[in-house]
Amino acid sequence: MAGSSSGPPSLMETLFQRSLEDLIKALRADSPPSAAVLARAAAEARREIRASDPSTKAVAAQKLTFLCALHGVDVSSSAFHVLELLPSPFFLHKKLAYLAASLTFSPSTPVLPLATHQLRKDLSSPSDPAAALALELVASAAASADLARDLSAEISSLVSSPRPRLRLKASAASLRLSSLLPVDRLFLNLRSPDPRTVSSAINVFCELSAADPKPYLPLAPDFFRILVDSTNNWISIKVLKIFSRLAPLEPRLARRIADPICDHLRRCSAKSLAFECVRTIFTCLDGFDGAIKLAVEKIGEFLGSEDANLRFLGLAALSLLRPIHLWAVEENREVVARSLADADGNIRREALRLIMAMITAENLPSISAILLDHAQRSDPDFAGEILAAVMAASCRNSYELVLDVDWLVSLLGELARHPHFAMAEEAERRLVDVALRFTDARPELARLARDLLIDPSLLGNPALTEVLTAAAWLAGEYAEFARCHVELLEALLQPRAALLPVRARAVYLQAVFKVLVFLLGCRRQDDEDEDDDGESNRALALIEASLDPLTESRAVELQDRARNVLGFVRSLKEARAAPGYGGLVDFAAAAFSAELVVPAGSVVVVVPDGILLRDDLSELDAILGSEVLEASSSSSSSAPPSSGAERRREQELFYLPKDDFPAAREAPRSDGDGGGHVGGSSAVDALIEKLVVTGTAGKMKMKARPAVVVKLDEGEKKKSSPRRSRPSPPVRDLLL
Repeated sequence: MAGSSSGPPSLMETLFQRSLEDLIKALRADSPPSAAVLARAAAEARREIRASDPSTKAVAAQKLTFLCALHGVDVSSSAFHVLELLPSPFFLHKKLAYLAASLTFSPSTPVLPLATHQLRKDLSSPSDPAAALALELVASAAASADLARDLSAEISSLVSSPRPRLRLKASAASLRLSSLLPVDRLFLNLRSPDPRTVSSAINVFCELSAADPKPYLPLAPDFFRILVDSTNNWISIKVLKIFSRLAPLEPRLARRIADPICDHLRRCSAKSLAFECVRTIFTCLDGFDGAIKLAVEKIGEFLGSEDANLRFLGLAALSLLRPIHLWAVEENREVVARSLADADGNIRREALRLIMAMITAENLPSISAILLDHAQRSDPDFAGEILAAVMAASCRNSYELVLDVDWLVSLLGELARHPHFAMAEEAERRLVDVALRFTDARPELARLARDLLIDPSLLGNPALTEVLTAAAWLAGEYAEFARCHVELLEALLQPRAALLPVRARAVYLQAVFKVLVFLLGCRRQDDEDEDDDGESNRALALIEASLDPLTESRAVELQDRARNVLGFVRSLKEARAAPGYGGLVDFAAAAFSAELVVPAGSVVVVVPDGILLRDDLSELDAILGSEVLEASSSSSSSAPPSSGAERRREQELFYLPKDDFPAAREAPRSDGDGGGHVGGSSAVDALIEKLVVTGTAGKMKMKARPAVVVKLDEGEKKKSSPRRSRPSPPVRDLLL
């Protein structure tokens, strides 16, 4: 072309301008388009948008929008020329300009403030299409805070506009501008006869209440009216979401919405609305046994469906139940058990999550045994998830569910040997942590370490390197619990140990040093009879033969540790007949005699005499109740009156008289007997019976958790449940 690349297009270029369709065909011919092709197309469109002809400019803006939206081409240099099209009297040109601005502008675009005047004119225009285009730009990601602040008055007037189309779009735009628009105007749309306007307003309030529901509690009467009268399922779903956030703020609201939600659940055929009703009942109406029973019946329909999506929703709904309603899980135990073998991976995971949520200290060993047996028959991915879930449950909150620490040690060993186990680092950390915390578990840990070390097949599995490293450390640190020290040295020095990485082999050599020192110390205390002397000689000969090749290893750490051990062995041989032999052994034993502590731990604090520590701190409410009441009263009295107090007082009849409601801090309960309420442990026991496919879970003799705990982690304190804040004066005026 003869035209300049930086100036406006020539007349010939304007006459033969390519359309958007021509550009798309050219790009598809070079699919995927190269950077050079995109650069040429963008340069051509930038040159064309400088033309004085509005039609040429509009086509160029259309092509730049396409290149920016689909190929990420930077078109910020043409932002001013896009703004030149906004005042166009041709609606098509105006529409293309607003589309280009919405998709290519950002809040940091320098020329964006220049659009304020034209946006204000279009928002005030009697033409609905022009005002709708302006609203779309204001509601897009291109709008800045300054632009929204300057146009807030116009948008507020459109929220209550008599024109339905604009009122609908203004309600949607108010979501992005919620910090600048008064809610009172948007509240009026809840009473609009136009279902689309109501739907738009409900969507906005649903999104806003997700961040902070408290300011929208006075609108509960309007939401309730929509819940009762609406025939639109999606509007009802949004209203239920809002009520699920408002009900925890005002307990009396739960009794008000219980009957309408149950009515919806009985008569609705839409599964989406039925699930939302169930979710709201499980999360907000757990004190209403009649509603819970109805929801559980509906969940039974979901679980018995042939649709995998509905079965998944049924399991997800059961996981929302509080612990006091585990009888519902017991009623559906067969379905939950079968779901572990479902073909759908999401259903299997949800069933596993539901089972793990029911674990208690009493049933942890039984459920773990069944799940480990099930993991043997599962695919590798799901088997790994089962093993991870079992380990997480057994180690939760510093082993709070473990009654028998020896069982925990055997569980960690069984997990480590599972072919699909992929948490070797976590197992290593837990083995060491248990050894440092519980003194009674150390003999069992030493036995487990010996079993892991003497198994040569484990050395060829790179995934178990960390577990074997922990086993070697345990074998050396607690060598006093080993039955045969020479056997332990043979396991640590076996030739297949060369398959381990340098870090693990270094721990092996350190364990050899510790086991040797303990062996020699024991033999010295036993006055070294002939048998013991022969065992010591075998140990020394084995160490010399195995470590001598490592003195020339390329790994400096291995070479250093091997030379240290061999030097100690040769010193022992030289001093064996000398009087200082015993002192050398005692000196080496003293080097390893210090007690190790839990990382970042602290010593257990001894309770002073005369102080009684109580588990139940409910008396604090009686002691501090007056102070909390005075503090809340003083803060409430200083609060300014609400600007919407008159409107809120108009809704005071929404709630029943105060005497008919339970106290503000008292959970509402119905008079039923709980509908076959069963304790959590019996529900899980019934579930376990159905989980067993082959074999039965062996009964384990439970021992009391050892009272001696060497170290505790810092900051492991039980969190008290937060106290419910008192409602603000405007809300109290409405409720009371």
